[in-house]
Amino acid sequence: MSSIIIGSSNTNGSGSAANLTPDNGQLITLEPSEYNNDYYWEYYYSDDLVYADLYGTQRGETLYVENLAEWNTEGVKEISIESGTDYDTYNYLDDIIIDGFVDVNIRLDDHTDIGADHLYVDIDSAKRATIDTRELVFHHEDGTVSDMNNYISISVTSNSASWSNLFSIKTGAGEDTVDLYERSSDSGSQWTEFDIELGDGTDHFYFDISAAASSRQTRDVDGGEGTDYLYLYRNMEDVDFTNFEVVAAYYPTRNYDITLDESLLANNHGADEGLIVANLDVSFSDDYDDLQVSELTEQQALYITNTMEDFYLSRVDVEDFQAVTLTYGDDTYTMFTNETELAWFN
Repeated sequence: MSSIIIGSSNTNGSGSAANLTPDNGQLITLEPSEYNNDYYWEYYYSDDLVYADLYGTQRGETLYVENLAEWNTEGVKEISIESGTDYDTYNYLDDIIIDGFVDVNIRLDDHTDIGADHLYVDIDSAKRATIDTRELVFHHEDGTVSDMNNYISISVTSNSASWSNLFSIKTGAGEDTVDLYERSSDSGSQWTEFDIELGDGTDHFYFDISAAASSRQTRDVDGGEGTDYLYLYRNMEDVDFTNFEVVAAYYPTRNYDITLDESLLANNHGADEGLIVANLDVSFSDDYDDLQVSELTEQQALYITNTMEDFYLSRVDVEDFQAVTLTYGDDTYTMFTNETELAWFN
């Protein structure tokens, strides 16, 4: 299990939940349920402001913490969860649910006992967060260790551009997924910023928040080594993405817009095998020197087919793709697209 601290240590806009300690916050102590047995157990805490519940079976545990007060209430703005072994359970934590806190800090390392090779983190209505699972690994019964697969889902909420709106997320070498979305159009996600490092392995990033209110905002995501997928639920023109092999509209029947430039092509395999762009209407924000469209070579078709083995993209027909070669000065980049009814295509 992990330590849980709540509070409001940030009083001037320069701090964060990562600074919470038992000295400046409230350490939550969970009490055992009287009904605990070898097959089901529960530890809980409740007062007028916070409800916390750790419950599980031998198959896994869920930690649920909810802010019962109004969002942004003094004393319960922040929550910090860090590795520890505080409770006498099987320590098979595989699900963390955080609801209603402005600022969230989650830092889990090798000392956190996980009951499976995956961890789900679900955060609702956060304005900012720091999440680090790079050191989290899974210990098998035979004594071997493998990389952990993380699924992190965050619904963002903001009340203004003031103070921090930054989500800093770092995951390890497993197959990781980060889903960043808004529950409604008035959630304030136009102020949301993010700096995400997905690490090695096959990773997925889902993007479903409003366009940035300012060009000065940070919206960076790095897929790392491995085959990585960026899925869009809306138009995207303000995200600086790096080390992705595929960018696609999540719904194949909805053609969202994406804006590319030389930097994005160079940083996302445009100079190597080629960047796959599926079900998106592409435009360019800079001036290229030359653009050529051609049928796929056999090697290119095989590359797209192998890369499209992802659960969603397997529904895309490789025969619909064509190769686009763009030249900027002495540099040449390749992009593959299945949207050919665009003005620049002719």
